[in-house]
Amino acid sequence: AGPASADPGGFTALGLAATRALLATAHRLSRVLGPGWGAVLSTLAALDRRLAARRRRDGGGAAPGPDPAAGDGRLVSQGADLEALAAALAALYASSACMERGAVLALVTALREVSLTEVPGPGSLAQPRLLALGRMTDVLLANTQRLQDLWAVFLSHVLEVLAAAQPSARVVVVEALGRVVSGALARIPAAAAAPGGEAPAAAGAPPAPGPPSGLEHMLLVSLESVYGGEREPEVRRAVLRVLLSTLQRHGERLGGGWGAVFRLLAAVPEARDAAATDLGFQAVQLVAGDFAAGLGAARLRRCLEVAAVYGAQQEDVNVSLTTISLLWNVADLVGRAAPGSEGGAPDGDTGEEAVSPGAGLRLTQEEGDVILELIFSALQGLASDPRPEVRNSGLRTLFAVVMSQGGRLSRARWEACLWDMLFPLLRHAFHMSVTSSREESGPAALGRSRGETVHLVVHHSHNSEAKQWDETVVLALGGMGRLLRAHLTLIVTLDQGEAGWEEMMVVIESCMAGARKRVALAAVGVLGSLLAAHGGRRDVLGEAAWARAVRAVEVGVEAAANPTCRVPLAVRLELVGLAGAARGAARARGDAGASLAVHRWLERCARHPWSDDDASNGGAAAYGLPPVQKAVLAALPAIAPQPDEEELWIDFLATLARLLHPGQILEAARSAADGEQRPEHPVVGRQVSAARLLTEGGVEVQSALSSSFLLQVLEALVRYYTPAPSGVRAATLAATVGCLGACMAVRHTVYDEALWRAAAKAFTSIVPQGLPALVAANDPKLEARAWAALADALELFLLGRGVEFPTTEPTPENGAAHAGGAGMEAATRDPGSIQMASVTSDAHQASNQDAAQQQASAATAAVQSDDPDATAASAASDSELEAAVLDTLTDAILASAPSMPPPTLDRFVAIVDGGVCRPPWLARQLPHAGLGFSQACLRKLYVVAARYGAGGDGSRGGGGDGLRNGEGEEGQLPAAVAALRALLARCDHMVQAAVDAKTLGAEEGAARARYGGPSGQPRLDEVLCMLEVLASLTLDPAVADALLDGADGQLRQLVGVARGCAGRRRGRERTHLLLIYPALVQAVALQEPRLREMVRDVLQLAGAELGLGVAASPRAE
Repeated sequence: AGPASADPGGFTALGLAATRALLATAHRLSRVLGPGWGAVLSTLAALDRRLAARRRRDGGGAAPGPDPAAGDGRLVSQGADLEALAAALAALYASSACMERGAVLALVTALREVSLTEVPGPGSLAQPRLLALGRMTDVLLANTQRLQDLWAVFLSHVLEVLAAAQPSARVVVVEALGRVVSGALARIPAAAAAPGGEAPAAAGAPPAPGPPSGLEHMLLVSLESVYGGEREPEVRRAVLRVLLSTLQRHGERLGGGWGAVFRLLAAVPEARDAAATDLGFQAVQLVAGDFAAGLGAARLRRCLEVAAVYGAQQEDVNVSLTTISLLWNVADLVGRAAPGSEGGAPDGDTGEEAVSPGAGLRLTQEEGDVILELIFSALQGLASDPRPEVRNSGLRTLFAVVMSQGGRLSRARWEACLWDMLFPLLRHAFHMSVTSSREESGPAALGRSRGETVHLVVHHSHNSEAKQWDETVVLALGGMGRLLRAHLTLIVTLDQGEAGWEEMMVVIESCMAGARKRVALAAVGVLGSLLAAHGGRRDVLGEAAWARAVRAVEVGVEAAANPTCRVPLAVRLELVGLAGAARGAARARGDAGASLAVHRWLERCARHPWSDDDASNGGAAAYGLPPVQKAVLAALPAIAPQPDEEELWIDFLATLARLLHPGQILEAARSAADGEQRPEHPVVGRQVSAARLLTEGGVEVQSALSSSFLLQVLEALVRYYTPAPSGVRAATLAATVGCLGACMAVRHTVYDEALWRAAAKAFTSIVPQGLPALVAANDPKLEARAWAALADALELFLLGRGVEFPTTEPTPENGAAHAGGAGMEAATRDPGSIQMASVTSDAHQASNQDAAQQQASAATAAVQSDDPDATAASAASDSELEAAVLDTLTDAILASAPSMPPPTLDRFVAIVDGGVCRPPWLARQLPHAGLGFSQACLRKLYVVAARYGAGGDGSRGGGGDGLRNGEGEEGQLPAAVAALRALLARCDHMVQAAVDAKTLGAEEGAARARYGGPSGQPRLDEVLCMLEVLASLTLDPAVADALLDGADGQLRQLVGVARGCAGRRRGRERTHLLLIYPALVQAVALQEPRLREMVRDVLQLAGAELGLGVAASPRAE
């Protein structure tokens, strides 16, 4: 039956007939051939080879027909004949299904022997043509009912070929094995998929232990054995392709073979072959995705264990990432299969586990917990992976799974999850972020393109190991924050709840205090969200946990608000917001101590708004407020106390007052005046000590409390002082006024600074609201502090008390003005004058006159260089502001005289009196101050003196014609007496000065200087104003009578005469003129016509008070 020519596909007629006869004989004698199958199959193998060659040639385009190269005889190569031979050969192998067991075994054994002759050796380069192996698979598939009997022969042949053949032949053998496995599984009925193997377990009952068996198990174990015994990567990949194809086609039919499948898949990552790992993971993905619902609890656990192995492998990062997604999906499936959930079986269900994808997974509570614990463990391992993208994804998924499944976990599972997984992960991530290298790694080379190396571009936030771990810490903190917010009610009741909370706070503190921006922001965000969600609930966050959280916030603020901090700006801004969240929680809990701490934190942040990482501190200060101070100001409405929180109101207002510290402005002024060198004895800008004006001080960094910030604080102070409770306004008045006084005093150092103007306006707004509250409180200690603070502030602002003046002797240039200051302290000059106590300030001597004069000249020149219109408007505005402060003193403070001790009352009156003739140095310090202020002070003394007996407003003293309207308010009498005493003393001094001026004789220039200016006009106007005030002043007799104790006998006689005339006249309303009568008499001889005429008019009014009829003067007419 051999070929008739060299043509492998041609047959002679004789050969064709012989082949047909051989096929018929083999078919008829198949049961008895036995060893004879070897000879038959050798010939049929040649036929197979000729048919295969013919098919290859026909497939290559050769047309059937006679072969001209054939030898003797006619060749037969018609297509129909070949097809007939091929069909007969296939029918022979298919008929093996009807053979007896021994005959089939003999057939398979003979095919094995023929196949071995076709196997190319390891060094052969020929393509493998294992045709006999293919016929062997046909026989096996035709005898699937006897496959177990034939499998040993087939598998041993497969192993023989794998051991001896070339690599390509090995792949062919594995594909043949896969064909048999897949074909056999397809022929096994679904109900009999596991004969003798695992029976479906009842829901809720663990599967019965025991070794798997059956045809399915045999087939899949053969794949496992082939994979395990082979070291060639290509063969292993072929086995995995076979397994993947088998699962795709028959995975839903598998039963007892799952164990072999999982063992095979679990062994794949050990080879560290990326391609094999990818193939194996595709199979795992298929099982966990399409067949998970039908696996049952035990097999699902095993599948997850295998998936965890793939996630931990280091060859393919995409496989690890996809494993994480797979675990999430399975966790969701388990959650839906839980008892009582949608798609899950109720507790106690004993129905059979479904093995088809259409049936839902049914798990008991215990089974679900075990599977979730396995998922948690797998994700925990992935969350510690050295690859940042894997561990970050694993960490996110772990927290997401715990969050979604937390409601069904038992207390024991919660404790295991928290204390054995999540908190250790947080600790590990934080430790690695601290200890890892911060050295920037160079870009990794990806390959070459057009002769150049292509590098992987890495963002600067991930270009070092430490930065990558920082991102992991951020994710861990965020996950812990979400978990605690959602399940804190349960977590705090666990056995180690307090220890876990402490550990969480320690990590948050460490993160906030570090210089790593993203980590610190995450820590602040976590703590803020926890306080916002549960801070106000005492039933959730106990006192110890709440106190620990407050301490954590304080640690963060202390780290971010100090002169040497390195906390990034964004973190410090978030800390301010965190303080606001803590205030809201403290308000809900009623914790006043925590609220007081919030005030302290914000004050600290405002005092220290800079850090070393700020790029341009100076620029920010020049162009606006630092962002931290803006955040502090924006947080004030959120932390403002409620009306019933009186203690918090006091501390809140005191905090704002403590921030009003103009030290930076004064320091800048000194530096500018002294050429950046502070003098040993500063001359200007010396303020009342911080201990005197600030109830609680603090050292702020330079340029922190700028003028812009202080202006904002002043606005806030006025805004919140107004609605404060009465007792709060009384308690904080002293501290508030003290700080306002420090700011108001800036006018004497930096006149163009807007701070003192805003402070003065605030003073005029706060004091009228605080004084009624102070009087109503009736607390002597509060009153004493408030009166002292008010006096200090007014002396500092109006009189320059606290500013050092140069020591000069009286000269023609400044003698009169300086004498005026001395006259504030004058006692009785002669027997005819009133004995008066000192009601003015102490004299202040300067130690560096030249430096003081230089600064004053510079300030004056700066003011004079301004636009004239703007200068005039500013001067008018400043004069009005100074007058408003004076009004506050006389109309609000002195109106509260009944509650003042006499020394304090005298001090306030002395301030008004001192404004009549302020020191000459102060006049040069205030270039815009109008000379009308001295006249205003004179008139204010008149108003205060006339207030008693006039309804409290002094309205009667307008023109001298008003009648007495009865007894005045007795409490206003001391103030009226003190004001009258000061007014008369001032008049006595000014008249004496005017009288003394004529002794200069012809020295007109000196006389003009004595009156205060080049023309003598300003000083003259003051004297005229004083005489006009005396003439128009009408008083209740009780006010003048109170001064008689210090008068001599002649004055008392005059007053007695006036009393005798009271029955005939309108009343003793100008008795005060008699108290200054001797000085008026001396002024009659004044050379200045207007002065002399005005003095005569006043004397006529005094005579009228005595009942003397005097002809009307021309002026009176």
